[in-house]
Amino acid sequence: MMMLPFVLLACSKDDNTPTKANFDNLGISSVTINGKSYNVKEGGLLDGITDQNIVCTGSQYTESTKKAQLEYAIISFSQQTLSCAVQSKYTDVSISVNVESKDDIQTCIVQISRKGYDEVLIYKFVQKTLLQ
Repeated sequence: MMMLPFVLLACSKDDNTPTKANFDNLGISSVTINGKSYNVKEGGLLDGITDQNIVCTGSQYTESTKKAQLEYAIISFSQQTLSCAVQSKYTDVSISVNVESKDDIQTCIVQISRKGYDEVLIYKFVQKTLLQ
């Protein structure tokens, strides 16, 4: 009988084990950059980037906070203003877009979160203009 409490404690589930981030909770259906839409793969990566003007340059995932940042570089051959938009299939998703310009480099940071979920996904698009 004296061993029963120890056995019960040893068999109890550890509720402090963090769950993995599931960015599907954000419902991101597409990301549009400069008028071109891209589908989103698992983890938030853009799918179908086959042209030579855009490339993923880095990613950072923090499991403890369920936060991810994906960075993309874009080369533009015109004075096109960088535009970014994210679509979600959920209406309670918060999407903030911040665009900055300095010289011939434009940066667009898009942060996506959803009320009631811990996941936060950040896209950082940096566009460099090269005049021909």
